[in-house]
Amino acid sequence: MKLLQHPAVAYLVLVRPMCILRGAPLVIAFALVACASEEERYQWNVTHVYLTPQARQRLSRSDLDEVARLIAHETPKRIMAISGVPKEDHRGILSVTVGLPNGSSPSDFGTCIIDKQNGTWRITKKYDGLSASLVGFGFSDPPR
Repeated sequence: MKLLQHPAVAYLVLVRPMCILRGAPLVIAFALVACASEEERYQWNVTHVYLTPQARQRLSRSDLDEVARLIAHETPKRIMAISGVPKEDHRGILSVTVGLPNGSSPSDFGTCIIDKQNGTWRITKKYDGLSASLVGFGFSDPPR
């Protein structure tokens, strides 16, 4: 193939074909490094969680460890606060407010409702898309 050439123009010619997939490992590696691992989320959850008075009364240290592992496994979001739920007849149920660090949009926050069933904590409901303006309610117990 003969190209028209002009002396004032530089022409780029590919020496070998470039494959789009060559950058894929780099993109995947970056994505994995950018996301905290489950173990890192668990450690953060245990050390930085805010417990409301009701949650502090209901959760033993081993319960907190179990809940922190459960949430770290279930979502990439971190635990921000654990609080009681409004109804007195739901004494074993707690609300866990979760969020991404430096989150600002509703998709960055959520709530998990947890219940201890047969000695094991389980997520019974999960709500994603919590408005940032409502996150603060997770840091207080409901009125009795």
